[in-house]
Amino acid sequence: MGYFKEVKTIQELKKQYRDLIMRYHPDLNKQDTTSIMQEINAEYDRLFAKVKNQFVNSQGNVYEKENTEDINDFKSIINRIITFKDCKIEIIGNWVWISGNTKHYREILKSLKFKWISNKHAWAYHKEKYFKKTNNVYTLEDLRNYFKTVDIETKEVKKIV
Repeated sequence: MGYFKEVKTIQELKKQYRDLIMRYHPDLNKQDTTSIMQEINAEYDRLFAKVKNQFVNSQGNVYEKENTEDINDFKSIINRIITFKDCKIEIIGNWVWISGNTKHYREILKSLKFKWISNKHAWAYHKEKYFKKTNNVYTLEDLRNYFKTVDIETKEVKKIV
């Protein structure tokens, strides 16, 4: 079954993957959705190879850029942070940003290689080493306006009693 619809860029793939995780992740459902998640992950892997280097900017223009991201990087990070409570999780360009009440998750974020960006009051993750090319200082709002941004809704893990 095709879970992903009309994926042309890596951002579209990631957004749809996040939406599917929210819907089918076994920790977030009362039903056993393990086999569905396995199908989703297999389809994600196939599509990742096709659109890995395809990106879209905030104006909707698709462009190609080399992406050194590993196929499992994004999946493992999203699976770890999707249940964080009182946090805002955003994908801005190729970066994952987490803001809000992150104090309880500090050690987990560090172990996932997130960095605390004090002037933005948020944690950031980016696969590649980042080298700033200008002296300009951008706020998170500036980044949201420049890059295509996707918010991720978090869900509380349901405990079986």
